[in-house]
Amino acid sequence: MAKMQLNVAAPARRKSGGSSRFYVLLALGLPVAVVMLPSFIVLAAAMVPTLVAWLIDPRGRRYLAVTVGSLNFAGSLFFLVSLWSDNHDVAHAFGVLRDVYGWLVAYGAAAAGYGIHYGMPTLTNGVARLRAATHLNRIEREMRGLVEEWGDAVGAPGQGD
Repeated sequence: MAKMQLNVAAPARRKSGGSSRFYVLLALGLPVAVVMLPSFIVLAAAMVPTLVAWLIDPRGRRYLAVTVGSLNFAGSLFFLVSLWSDNHDVAHAFGVLRDVYGWLVAYGAAAAGYGIHYGMPTLTNGVARLRAATHLNRIEREMRGLVEEWGDAVGAPGQGD
C-alpha cells in the first residue's frame, strides 16, 4: 500500500519592513545625536512630560502626546536658545539645565498642553450647547412670528387639516 504524503507547507514568513526602517533611522539619527549631543541632552531632560504623555495615552493617534509634545517643545526652546547663544558643549548644557526658569517654562508649557487636552472637550461641549440653544431660540422666535401672521394652524401641523 502506498504511503499517503501530506503536503503541508510551512507558514509563509512575513517580511517586516519596520526593521529596515529602524536601521535607516538609527544610521541617520545617531550621527546627528552625537554632533548635537548638548542639544540632545537638554531636550531629553526637558521633554520628559512628552514621554509620560506618550506612555499614558492609550489611543492610536495619541492626541495627548501630540498636544503636550508640541507645547513642551515650544517651552523647551527656552533651554535651547540659552544653549545655542553661548557655547554648544556638554558642560554648558548641564549649566543651562540648572536654570529654574527654564524648567518653569518647559514644564509649564507641558502643563498647559495637559490642560488644553483635558479641558477642550468640556469647553467644546459648552460652546455646542450654547450654539444649539441660540439656534433653538431663533427658530422658536420665527415660529411665533409665523403663528402671529398665519394663525394657530401653522403652529400645530396636522391639526388644521
